[in-house]
Amino acid sequence: MTFGKRCCVLKEQDMLKQARLEELRQDTQLGLESGESAPLDMAAMKAEARRRRGR
Repeated sequence: MTFGKRCCVLKEQDMLKQARLEELRQDTQLGLESGESAPLDMAAMKAEARRRRGR
């Protein structure tokens, strides 16, 4: 692979990394704006899943 090709590949990788980072920032902001969080109740979650499956 030539030096120019390697530079091009590195630039593309950097652009992808920057795009992913921006998407993560946006997702984080959406999460913060979605309101207060609540404690995770796994027992209730499992019970609801079982109820939906008809168990």
